[in-house]
Amino acid sequence: MSVHSGDNCVANTDHRPCLIRNILGTELSSELAFFLVVEYFSSVEDFFDYLLPSSTLNILKVSKLTGSQETLSVSEVVHKYVCLPGSPEESFVVFPTIHLQ
Repeated sequence: MSVHSGDNCVANTDHRPCLIRNILGTELSSELAFFLVVEYFSSVEDFFDYLLPSSTLNILKVSKLTGSQETLSVSEVVHKYVCLPGSPEESFVVFPTIHLQ
């Protein structure tokens, strides 16, 4: 996970894709804890629907960031996505990476 474009897309426990804007580390009860500052996409839809909806495979077309940032614990991340530019230009197609599942 990072804050660099293309490598900064994850999904929370509700399977909502979001972009990582910052990574925070803090000491809680003498243990180091990490949190992500994220921005969610307001538009999430299937990238394809022939044979089966792409959301079945966690492949999504996303666009329109909400404009507000929220904090997410690293333990709440269930998917790491590869984020590729889509069409139109403001949209992206996100594919889950296998090594986090």
